[in-house]
Amino acid sequence: MTKRHPKMRDDCRTCGRELRGERHQRADAQYCSKVCNAWASRLRTKYHLTPEEYHAALGAQSGRCEICSDPLRVDFRRMSVDHSHHSGRVRGLLCQRCNSLLGFLEKPPRRVIYAALDYIRDNTFTHEAVVGAIH
Repeated sequence: MTKRHPKMRDDCRTCGRELRGERHQRADAQYCSKVCNAWASRLRTKYHLTPEEYHAALGAQSGRCEICSDPLRVDFRRMSVDHSHHSGRVRGLLCQRCNSLLGFLEKPPRRVIYAALDYIRDNTFTHEAVVGAIH
């Protein structure tokens, strides 16, 4: 039986950058850096996704957050993979802000939501009261 070698790649599976130098010389080269390799490994182990599946989902969402529809911000490299902490099922890709919001809401949701509503209701100030307190 002959050993099958994967096809040599010219670009990184995660970020699409050209593979250069020593990384490109290896027959199994798939990632341009340790960072890209670690991200792909996390996708695979935590979410059971390949980089290609992640990019397909991002394309299906037109590069936008599933909740707020904001595009991927320049200062973030990737969207967060949103998943159910109970079943592990991936629900979609979210911006960091919406993913954090869902994380807070998933804890004990009713308690957090009611506490937030109580806080807003009990701490509603009129403009005059706020200005008067400052002066």
